[in-house]
Amino acid sequence: MKVTAGDIELARKRLAQIAKPTSLVPSTTLDEMLKARVLIKPENLQKTGSFKIRGAFNRIAAMADGQRGRGVIAASAGNHGQALSYAATRAGIKATIVMPRTASISKVDATRGYGQEVVLEGIDYQEARLAARRLCEKSGALFVDAYDDPFVVAGVARVAGPRAARRAGRRAQDRVVLGAINWARPSSARASSWAFAARKRSVAARTASTSSARSITNLVLLCTE
Repeated sequence: MKVTAGDIELARKRLAQIAKPTSLVPSTTLDEMLKARVLIKPENLQKTGSFKIRGAFNRIAAMADGQRGRGVIAASAGNHGQALSYAATRAGIKATIVMPRTASISKVDATRGYGQEVVLEGIDYQEARLAARRLCEKSGALFVDAYDDPFVVAGVARVAGPRAARRAGRRAQDRVVLGAINWARPSSARASSWAFAARKRSVAARTASTSSARSITNLVLLCTE
């Protein structure tokens, strides 16, 4: 999968009237916890409650006319499904969202509420994904992967635009790590913090013996619902 700067710029134009600009909010408490500079980006303010709308909308907007009539299918435990359901309804395209039977009832209801069909299959995301793939083979619909689709990636890449990246990284050699937290579940912030700490140790171990070591002192947490 290859995503170019041109792809990301085209996504920016498609998302101009859809994705709201969100600021970077500092967190002194998290700074002290992680011994790093932590900035929170309130992407929960986007339509459907997360940054996922960026990728889903860009994927729908990029569909060829011949694809649109066959519709789209995706697997999701929540946010990707809601975003794709909203984007497809807005574009007048049929979408089927396959969700695991263990998915949150509120997520299932919200996905249906955006006007598309929800199919419950499997006990986890991987089983739901396999079921979605099987449906695509039968129907000829386009499978929209939440992570491995160049148009989805190009759309989500806009969450860290040039100005945000410059603000998050103080120096050219700084690394900026993105994480995600559910604003209603404090435990998700702890999980992102632990993942960041592990990543920080890993990078330090790999670069300790090189002259080109790059610091990893910046974390941007994307808030979702």
